[in-house]
Amino acid sequence: MGMGSRSRSSSRLSSRAGLRVRLGVRKKQSVVKMDKRLKYLVIHCTATPERMNVTPQQIINWHTKPKPFGRGWKQVGYSKLFLLDGKIHSFIDEDNNELVDEWEITNGVSGINNIARHICYVGGCDKQMNQKDTRTQKQIDAMVSYLKEFKKK
Repeated sequence: MGMGSRSRSSSRLSSRAGLRVRLGVRKKQSVVKMDKRLKYLVIHCTATPERMNVTPQQIINWHTKPKPFGRGWKQVGYSKLFLLDGKIHSFIDEDNNELVDEWEITNGVSGINNIARHICYVGGCDKQMNQKDTRTQKQIDAMVSYLKEFKKK
């Protein structure tokens, strides 16, 4: 059945020749969305003073609450947050393949979000709010471990 004659279901997932394609129908027109290949891993910091504890909920609030209380984004800007104690918080589920699926897109860097994964560590500023690598040894160890696994993809 061709795309023009398909049923009016809202979406369907198809796989041909190893390519994942999301098909959908909107206003009697066919829409094809292709998952993009992952090209970038962007490492962010929270831009908070060293040793200041930042929770995942604070990040969610900073990114998703309406202005002026937040950025007003529909989704948080990172997929992972590296906490001071080395624990890793996942904001979104990832299927850990080389494609950036629609639900894996975060708001980290305008223009490349659909081909990038964004991770973030808590810190990034000294007590006077100057830029500084403030990662704890536990954060560094967790990031190195994550990057080794990421590189295998």
